Amino acid sequence: MRLVDVLERVRQLMKLENTDAGTVAEVELCITQLSNIADMRHKLVHRPALFLSNRLVVSNVLTAKSLTNFEVHSFNPQELANMALDCGSIYLRLSALIEPPQATVAEMLPHAKQPWRYKPVPLAPEKKSRPKAPEAQ
Repeated sequence: MRLVDVLERVRQLMKLENTDAGTVAEVELCITQLSNIADMRHKLVHRPALFLSNRLVVSNVLTAKSLTNFEVHSFNPQELANMALDCGSIYLRLSALIEPPQATVAEMLPHAKQPWRYKPVPLAPEKKSRPKAPEAQ
């Protein structure tokens, strides 16, 4: 099941149970970040990769429908570590919502609630052609 589907079902369940807005917001944040990480994981696992200049470069150039429509992504080791740390934070945040955290988890929770470490790079927008000049009359 895709994370988008999971998120929709979780939203429906929280609505049925009249879950408070703070909890809903926290769950949405966690699942959105998990979806961002899962998208990058998919690219890392299912595309050819090269390690160049201390960066992992992945591309769909071999499977793209056209040579003008392919994607290239590069990751440095810190970005991969940030994704792993965010996965741990997601686990701690969601666990704390389910049941009161034990003492050791309660100590780590403030660190887990810090801003996400992994920030996905937005794709470059498609280049638009210039509008044609108005025809002379």
